[in-house]
Amino acid sequence: MRATTLLDVFSQLEDPRSPRGVRHPFSGIVVLMLLGMLARIREMEVLVRWARVHWDQLKEPLGFDRDQPPCATTISRTLAGCQIGNFQAALDRWLQDCLAQASTTGVLAVDGKTAKQGIDSDGHPLHMLNAFVHDLQVVIGQWSTGAEKTNESTLLRQHLEQLLDTYPMLRLFTGDAFFAQRPLVELMTARGCDYLLQVKANQQETLDALEHCFAKATERTPTAETTEKRGLSRKPVVFGSIWTLRLVAWQARLQATAEYIREVLDLTGCQIALRVDRELRTADGEVVLADVRYFVTSLHPEQTAAAQLLRHVRGHWQIENNLHFVKDRWWDEDRHHTRRPGLSACLAAINNAALSIHRLRSDPELPVRAAADYIAWKPAIGTQLLHS
Repeated sequence: MRATTLLDVFSQLEDPRSPRGVRHPFSGIVVLMLLGMLARIREMEVLVRWARVHWDQLKEPLGFDRDQPPCATTISRTLAGCQIGNFQAALDRWLQDCLAQASTTGVLAVDGKTAKQGIDSDGHPLHMLNAFVHDLQVVIGQWSTGAEKTNESTLLRQHLEQLLDTYPMLRLFTGDAFFAQRPLVELMTARGCDYLLQVKANQQETLDALEHCFAKATERTPTAETTEKRGLSRKPVVFGSIWTLRLVAWQARLQATAEYIREVLDLTGCQIALRVDRELRTADGEVVLADVRYFVTSLHPEQTAAAQLLRHVRGHWQIENNLHFVKDRWWDEDRHHTRRPGLSACLAAINNAALSIHRLRSDPELPVRAAADYIAWKPAIGTQLLHS
Protein backbone atom coordinates (compact mmCIF):
# COMPACT_ATOMS: atom_id res chain seq x y z
CA MET A 1 0.00 0.00 0.00
CA ARG A 2 1.29 3.44 -0.89
CA ALA A 3 2.47 5.61 2.01
CA THR A 4 0.38 8.75 2.38
CA THR A 5 1.45 10.41 5.64
CA LEU A 6 4.61 12.42 6.21
CA LEU A 7 5.84 9.97 8.84
CA ASP A 8 5.33 7.10 6.39
CA VAL A 9 7.25 8.68 3.52
CA PHE A 10 10.18 9.83 5.66
CA SER A 11 10.42 6.45 7.38
CA GLN A 12 11.51 5.10 3.99
CA LEU A 13 14.61 7.34 3.85
CA GLU A 14 17.81 5.37 3.47
CA ASP A 15 20.21 5.77 6.38
CA PRO A 16 23.65 6.86 5.01
CA ARG A 17 25.42 6.27 8.35
CA SER A 18 27.58 3.31 9.29
CA PRO A 19 25.56 0.88 11.45
CA ARG A 20 28.22 0.87 14.14
CA GLY A 21 27.38 3.07 17.08
CA VAL A 22 23.95 4.18 15.77
CA ARG A 23 21.63 4.99 18.67
CA HIS A 24 18.86 7.01 17.08
CA PRO A 25 16.89 6.28 13.87
CA PHE A 26 17.88 8.38 10.87
CA SER A 27 14.29 9.07 9.86
CA GLY A 28 13.46 10.10 13.44
CA ILE A 29 16.22 12.71 13.46
CA VAL A 30 15.09 14.11 10.10
CA VAL A 31 11.46 14.29 11.24
CA LEU A 32 12.49 15.87 14.56
CA MET A 33 14.26 18.64 12.64
CA LEU A 34 11.22 18.98 10.37
CA LEU A 35 8.99 19.32 13.42
CA GLY A 36 11.37 21.95 14.78
CA MET A 37 11.12 23.88 11.50
CA LEU A 38 7.34 23.64 11.69
CA ALA A 39 7.66 25.33 15.08
CA ARG A 40 10.17 27.95 13.81
CA ILE A 41 13.06 26.30 15.70
CA ARG A 42 16.23 25.93 13.62
CA GLU A 43 19.01 26.15 16.25
CA MET A 44 20.16 22.65 17.23
CA GLU A 45 20.67 23.39 20.93
CA VAL A 46 17.28 25.08 21.17
CA LEU A 47 15.67 22.14 19.37
CA VAL A 48 17.21 19.66 21.83
CA ARG A 49 16.03 21.65 24.86
CA TRP A 50 12.54 21.97 23.38
CA ALA A 51 12.41 18.26 22.54
CA ARG A 52 13.60 17.33 26.04
CA VAL A 53 10.75 19.30 27.62
CA HIS A 54 8.15 17.61 25.37
CA TRP A 55 9.87 14.23 24.95
CA ASP A 56 6.93 12.30 26.42
CA GLN A 57 4.82 13.61 23.49
CA LEU A 58 7.49 13.24 20.79
CA LYS A 59 9.36 10.03 21.58
CA GLU A 60 6.84 7.46 20.32
CA PRO A 61 5.28 9.40 17.38
CA LEU A 62 8.73 10.15 15.91
CA GLY A 63 9.97 6.58 16.27
CA PHE A 64 12.58 6.99 19.02
CA ASP A 65 13.16 4.33 21.69
CA ARG A 66 15.55 6.11 24.08
CA ASP A 67 14.63 8.18 27.10
CA GLN A 68 16.45 11.31 25.90
CA PRO A 69 16.48 13.05 22.50
CA PRO A 70 19.67 13.04 20.41
CA CYS A 71 22.21 15.74 21.23
CA ALA A 72 22.82 18.75 18.98
CA THR A 73 26.05 17.33 17.55
CA THR A 74 24.33 14.07 16.58
CA ILE A 75 21.53 15.97 14.83
CA SER A 76 24.00 18.22 13.00
CA ARG A 77 26.21 15.36 11.78
CA THR A 78 23.24 13.25 10.72
CA LEU A 79 21.54 16.01 8.75
CA ALA A 80 24.80 16.93 7.01
CA GLY A 81 24.79 13.44 5.49
CA CYS A 82 21.19 13.66 4.29
CA GLN A 83 20.97 14.02 0.49
CA ILE A 84 18.55 16.70 -0.73
CA GLY A 85 17.48 14.50 -3.65
CA ASN A 86 16.45 11.64 -1.35
CA PHE A 87 14.64 14.03 1.00
CA GLN A 88 12.76 15.68 -1.87
CA ALA A 89 11.87 12.31 -3.43
CA ALA A 90 10.27 11.23 -0.15
CA LEU A 91 8.43 14.55 0.15
CA ASP A 92 7.27 14.26 -3.47
CA ARG A 93 5.32 11.10 -2.66
CA TRP A 94 3.31 13.05 -0.10
CA LEU A 95 3.00 16.20 -2.23
CA GLN A 96 1.68 14.22 -5.20
CA ASP A 97 -1.32 13.10 -3.17
CA CYS A 98 -1.89 16.62 -1.84
CA LEU A 99 -1.71 18.28 -5.26
CA ALA A 100 -3.96 15.62 -6.78
CA GLN A 101 -6.66 16.63 -4.30
CA ALA A 102 -6.05 20.38 -4.62
CA SER A 103 -7.17 22.68 -7.40
CA THR A 104 -4.21 24.38 -9.06
CA THR A 105 -3.62 26.38 -12.22
CA GLY A 106 -0.28 24.64 -12.74
CA VAL A 107 1.79 27.86 -12.81
CA LEU A 108 5.29 27.41 -11.39
CA ALA A 109 7.79 30.09 -10.38
CA VAL A 110 11.50 29.25 -10.40
CA ASP A 111 14.07 31.40 -8.63
CA GLY A 112 17.25 31.04 -6.60
CA LYS A 113 18.13 32.12 -3.07
CA THR A 114 21.51 32.40 -1.36
CA ALA A 115 21.90 31.61 2.33
CA LYS A 116 24.37 34.28 3.41
CA GLN A 117 25.61 32.46 6.52
CA GLY A 118 25.63 28.88 5.17
CA ILE A 119 27.96 26.87 2.96
CA ASP A 120 27.40 23.97 0.60
CA SER A 121 29.31 20.68 0.51
CA ASP A 122 32.16 22.38 -1.40
CA GLY A 123 32.55 25.17 1.14
CA HIS A 124 30.93 27.85 -1.08
CA PRO A 125 27.98 30.04 -0.02
CA LEU A 126 24.85 27.94 -0.40
CA HIS A 127 22.61 28.86 -3.33
CA MET A 128 19.36 26.94 -3.78
CA LEU A 129 17.09 26.90 -6.83
CA ASN A 130 13.45 26.61 -5.77
CA ALA A 131 10.36 25.64 -7.78
CA PHE A 132 7.28 27.29 -6.25
CA VAL A 133 3.61 26.75 -7.22
CA HIS A 134 1.91 30.16 -7.51
CA ASP A 135 -1.57 29.49 -6.16
CA LEU A 136 -0.74 26.80 -3.58
CA GLN A 137 2.51 28.50 -2.41
CA VAL A 138 4.22 25.12 -2.18
CA VAL A 139 7.84 24.23 -3.03
CA ILE A 140 7.90 21.11 -5.23
CA GLY A 141 11.54 21.23 -6.30
CA GLN A 142 14.81 22.38 -4.73
CA TRP A 143 18.38 21.95 -5.89
CA SER A 144 21.73 23.36 -4.79
CA THR A 145 23.50 25.34 -7.50
CA GLY A 146 26.68 26.21 -5.64
CA ALA A 147 27.98 29.74 -5.54
CA GLU A 148 27.39 30.62 -9.25
CA LYS A 149 23.86 31.86 -9.97
CA THR A 150 24.44 31.44 -13.70
CA ASN A 151 24.02 27.69 -13.14
CA GLU A 152 20.31 28.07 -12.42
CA SER A 153 19.19 27.66 -16.04
CA THR A 154 21.34 24.56 -16.61
CA LEU A 155 20.22 23.03 -13.33
CA LEU A 156 16.54 23.51 -14.15
CA ARG A 157 17.08 22.00 -17.57
CA GLN A 158 18.70 18.94 -16.01
CA HIS A 159 15.76 18.36 -13.65
CA LEU A 160 12.89 19.54 -15.86
CA GLU A 161 11.99 16.11 -17.24
CA GLN A 162 11.81 14.57 -13.78
CA LEU A 163 9.84 17.54 -12.44
CA LEU A 164 7.23 17.25 -15.19
CA ASP A 165 7.01 13.47 -14.81
CA THR A 166 6.38 13.87 -11.07
CA TYR A 167 3.93 16.77 -11.43
CA PRO A 168 2.22 16.47 -14.84
CA MET A 169 -0.27 19.21 -13.92
CA LEU A 170 2.38 21.91 -14.51
CA ARG A 171 1.52 24.10 -17.49
CA LEU A 172 3.42 27.40 -17.22
CA PHE A 173 6.88 28.34 -15.92
CA THR A 174 7.65 31.89 -14.79
CA GLY A 175 11.19 33.07 -14.14
CA ASP A 176 13.63 35.93 -14.32
CA ALA A 177 16.20 36.66 -17.02
CA PHE A 178 18.49 33.78 -15.97
CA PHE A 179 16.02 31.36 -17.57
CA ALA A 180 15.54 33.17 -20.89
CA GLN A 181 17.87 30.70 -22.59
CA ARG A 182 17.16 28.88 -25.86
CA PRO A 183 18.02 25.30 -24.70
CA LEU A 184 15.70 25.61 -21.70
CA VAL A 185 12.71 27.10 -23.53
CA GLU A 186 13.11 24.50 -26.28
CA LEU A 187 12.79 21.74 -23.70
CA MET A 188 9.77 23.40 -22.10
CA THR A 189 7.91 23.75 -25.38
CA ALA A 190 8.85 20.21 -26.41
CA ARG A 191 7.14 18.93 -23.25
CA GLY A 192 4.01 20.95 -23.98
CA CYS A 193 4.64 23.64 -21.34
CA ASP A 194 4.59 27.40 -21.75
CA TYR A 195 6.94 29.99 -20.30
CA LEU A 196 6.73 33.59 -19.14
CA LEU A 197 10.25 34.95 -18.68
CA GLN A 198 11.70 38.34 -17.95
CA VAL A 199 14.26 39.82 -20.35
CA LYS A 200 17.19 41.86 -19.06
CA ALA A 201 20.60 42.95 -20.29
CA ASN A 202 21.91 39.36 -20.36
CA GLN A 203 19.81 39.05 -23.55
CA GLN A 204 20.82 42.43 -24.92
CA GLU A 205 19.56 41.96 -28.48
CA THR A 206 16.16 40.76 -27.23
CA LEU A 207 15.99 43.66 -24.78
CA ASP A 208 16.85 46.17 -27.51
CA ALA A 209 14.11 44.73 -29.74
CA LEU A 210 11.53 44.98 -26.94
CA GLU A 211 12.52 48.53 -26.03
CA HIS A 212 12.18 49.51 -29.70
CA CYS A 213 8.82 47.80 -29.96
CA PHE A 214 7.42 49.53 -26.88
CA ALA A 215 9.14 52.91 -27.34
CA LYS A 216 5.80 54.70 -27.74
CA ALA A 217 3.70 52.38 -25.59
CA THR A 218 2.74 55.08 -23.08
CA GLU A 219 1.03 57.07 -25.84
CA ARG A 220 -1.82 54.54 -25.98
CA THR A 221 -4.15 53.03 -23.41
CA PRO A 222 -2.63 50.06 -21.57
CA THR A 223 -4.08 46.66 -22.37
CA ALA A 224 -4.55 45.92 -18.66
CA GLU A 225 -3.80 47.58 -15.36
CA THR A 226 -4.36 47.01 -11.66
CA THR A 227 -3.89 48.88 -8.41
CA GLU A 228 -3.16 47.18 -5.11
CA LYS A 229 -3.10 48.65 -1.63
CA ARG A 230 -0.40 47.44 0.74
CA GLY A 231 -0.42 47.85 4.50
CA LEU A 232 -2.77 49.48 7.01
CA SER A 233 -0.60 52.10 8.73
CA ARG A 234 0.84 55.42 7.61
CA LYS A 235 4.10 55.05 9.54
CA PRO A 236 7.12 55.84 7.31
CA VAL A 237 8.61 52.35 7.50
CA VAL A 238 8.93 49.61 4.91
CA PHE A 239 6.48 47.26 6.62
CA GLY A 240 3.17 48.70 7.74
CA SER A 241 3.05 51.86 5.66
CA ILE A 242 0.27 52.55 3.18
CA TRP A 243 1.56 51.96 -0.33
CA THR A 244 -0.30 51.67 -3.60
CA LEU A 245 1.19 49.32 -6.15
CA ARG A 246 0.20 50.16 -9.71
CA LEU A 247 0.93 47.72 -12.53
CA VAL A 248 0.39 48.63 -16.16
CA ALA A 249 0.98 46.16 -18.97
CA TRP A 250 1.10 46.66 -22.72
CA GLN A 251 0.77 43.64 -24.95
CA ALA A 252 2.62 43.56 -28.29
CA ARG A 253 1.06 41.45 -31.01
CA LEU A 254 3.13 42.82 -33.87
CA GLN A 255 3.85 39.88 -36.15
CA ALA A 256 7.20 41.19 -37.40
CA THR A 257 8.51 41.75 -33.88
CA ALA A 258 7.32 38.35 -32.66
CA GLU A 259 8.99 36.61 -35.61
CA TYR A 260 12.22 38.53 -34.99
CA ILE A 261 12.34 37.51 -31.33
CA ARG A 262 11.31 33.92 -32.04
CA GLU A 263 13.49 33.19 -35.07
CA VAL A 264 16.41 35.60 -35.15
CA LEU A 265 16.96 35.67 -31.39
CA ASP A 266 16.21 31.94 -31.03
CA LEU A 267 13.53 32.15 -28.33
CA THR A 268 11.51 29.13 -29.38
CA GLY A 269 7.73 29.49 -29.30
CA CYS A 270 7.67 33.20 -28.42
CA GLN A 271 4.11 34.44 -29.02
CA ILE A 272 3.69 37.60 -26.95
CA ALA A 273 6.00 40.39 -25.81
CA LEU A 274 4.92 42.17 -22.65
CA ARG A 275 5.92 45.44 -21.06
CA VAL A 276 5.09 45.98 -17.39
CA ASP A 277 5.35 49.44 -15.81
CA ARG A 278 5.34 49.46 -12.02
CA GLU A 279 4.81 52.46 -9.77
CA LEU A 280 4.99 52.45 -5.98
CA ARG A 281 3.15 55.37 -4.42
CA THR A 282 2.58 56.70 -0.92
CA ALA A 283 -0.91 57.40 0.40
CA ASP A 284 -0.49 61.01 -0.80
CA GLY A 285 0.19 59.88 -4.35
CA GLU A 286 3.92 60.54 -4.38
CA VAL A 287 5.82 58.12 -6.63
CA VAL A 288 8.70 56.60 -4.66
CA LEU A 289 9.59 53.83 -7.10
CA ALA A 290 9.05 53.38 -10.83
CA ASP A 291 10.52 50.81 -13.18
CA VAL A 292 9.86 49.14 -16.52
CA ARG A 293 10.22 45.42 -17.12
CA TYR A 294 9.96 43.33 -20.26
CA PHE A 295 8.76 39.75 -20.64
CA VAL A 296 8.29 37.17 -23.37
CA THR A 297 5.89 34.26 -23.28
CA SER A 298 4.86 31.30 -25.40
CA LEU A 299 1.20 31.56 -24.37
CA HIS A 300 -1.14 31.79 -27.36
CA PRO A 301 -2.35 35.38 -27.99
CA GLU A 302 -5.90 34.32 -28.86
CA GLN A 303 -6.27 32.25 -25.68
CA THR A 304 -4.60 34.57 -23.17
CA ALA A 305 -5.92 37.93 -21.98
CA ALA A 306 -3.57 40.71 -20.95
CA ALA A 307 -5.09 40.75 -17.47
CA GLN A 308 -4.20 37.07 -17.11
CA LEU A 309 -0.61 37.77 -18.11
CA LEU A 310 -0.49 40.54 -15.54
CA ARG A 311 -1.68 38.12 -12.84
CA HIS A 312 1.07 35.68 -13.80
CA VAL A 313 3.71 38.42 -13.56
CA ARG A 314 2.38 39.51 -10.19
CA GLY A 315 2.10 35.89 -9.07
CA HIS A 316 5.77 35.25 -9.80
CA TRP A 317 6.72 37.76 -7.12
CA GLN A 318 5.14 35.45 -4.52
CA ILE A 319 8.29 33.34 -4.53
CA GLU A 320 10.07 36.39 -3.13
CA ASN A 321 7.30 37.61 -0.81
CA ASN A 322 5.89 34.31 0.47
CA LEU A 323 8.97 32.09 0.42
CA HIS A 324 12.31 33.89 0.45
CA PHE A 325 11.12 36.78 2.62
CA VAL A 326 9.34 34.48 5.08
CA LYS A 327 12.41 32.25 5.42
CA ASP A 328 14.65 35.24 6.17
CA ARG A 329 12.24 37.32 8.27
CA TRP A 330 10.55 34.68 10.41
CA TRP A 331 12.78 31.58 10.09
CA ASP A 332 16.09 33.53 10.31
CA GLU A 333 17.77 31.64 7.49
CA ASP A 334 20.17 34.45 6.58
CA ARG A 335 21.15 34.99 10.23
CA HIS A 336 21.75 31.31 10.96
CA HIS A 337 25.45 30.37 10.87
CA THR A 338 26.28 26.85 9.67
CA ARG A 339 29.82 25.79 8.87
CA ARG A 340 29.38 22.03 8.58
CA PRO A 341 29.48 21.13 4.85
CA GLY A 342 26.14 19.80 3.64
CA LEU A 343 24.14 20.96 6.67
CA SER A 344 22.93 24.26 5.21
CA ALA A 345 21.44 22.59 2.13
CA CYS A 346 19.57 20.07 4.26
CA LEU A 347 18.21 22.79 6.56
CA ALA A 348 17.11 24.87 3.57
CA ALA A 349 15.27 21.86 2.12
CA ILE A 350 13.59 21.08 5.46
CA ASN A 351 12.63 24.76 5.85
CA ASN A 352 10.97 24.73 2.41
CA ALA A 353 9.15 21.52 3.32
CA ALA A 354 7.91 22.99 6.61
CA LEU A 355 6.46 26.06 4.87
CA SER A 356 4.80 23.85 2.24
CA ILE A 357 3.24 21.69 4.96
CA HIS A 358 1.90 24.77 6.73
CA ARG A 359 0.38 26.09 3.51
CA LEU A 360 -1.32 22.76 2.73
CA ARG A 361 -2.34 21.54 6.19
CA SER A 362 -2.37 24.36 8.78
CA ASP A 363 -5.39 26.55 9.48
CA PRO A 364 -5.67 28.87 6.44
CA GLU A 365 -7.07 31.61 8.68
CA LEU A 366 -3.80 31.77 10.65
CA PRO A 367 -0.62 33.47 9.45
CA VAL A 368 2.18 30.96 8.93
CA ARG A 369 4.17 32.45 11.78
CA ALA A 370 1.24 32.07 14.19
CA ALA A 371 0.69 28.46 13.12
CA ALA A 372 4.38 27.77 13.80
CA ASP A 373 4.20 29.38 17.25
CA TYR A 374 1.19 27.23 18.16
CA ILE A 375 3.27 24.12 17.40
CA ALA A 376 6.09 25.43 19.59
CA TRP A 377 3.63 25.79 22.45
CA LYS A 378 1.76 22.56 21.76
CA PRO A 379 3.85 19.95 19.86
CA ALA A 380 0.81 17.67 19.49
CA ILE A 381 -0.41 20.01 16.73
CA GLY A 382 2.83 19.35 14.84
CA THR A 383 2.64 15.58 15.26
CA GLN A 384 -0.91 15.72 13.91
CA LEU A 385 0.44 17.44 10.78
CA LEU A 386 3.07 14.71 10.41
CA HIS A 387 0.32 12.08 10.55
CA SER A 388 -1.65 13.87 7.81
